[in-house]
Amino acid sequence: MFLPRYYASTNKTDWPPEVQDYNKRFTKLLEHIKARHDPTVTTVAQGVLEWKRCHNARHIGHDIQAWLDRFYMSRIGIRFLIGQRKNFFSFFSFTRKTELSQMLH
Repeated sequence: MFLPRYYASTNKTDWPPEVQDYNKRFTKLLEHIKARHDPTVTTVAQGVLEWKRCHNARHIGHDIQAWLDRFYMSRIGIRFLIGQRKNFFSFFSFTRKTELSQMLH
């Protein structure tokens, strides 16, 4: 049975060193951005608590809740994509090193 592929296999492609270096630097940049934004959830939660205290409210409004829902869903998606890229390139790097070591031995 033939199943169509919607991607190009690049397993046998030897990328130029510039491309490999770019991908490594870009992935490190994304990891740095992700780490820098780790305390965001805590900061937003503290802001919500302060807002509720200042307004003497037990609950936040639907408009604020909707905004927080969109914000957190976007954040989850972005962090997921960063993690996928990091894992993909670390796996790709690992398999290349494994292939190289197997060829040398």
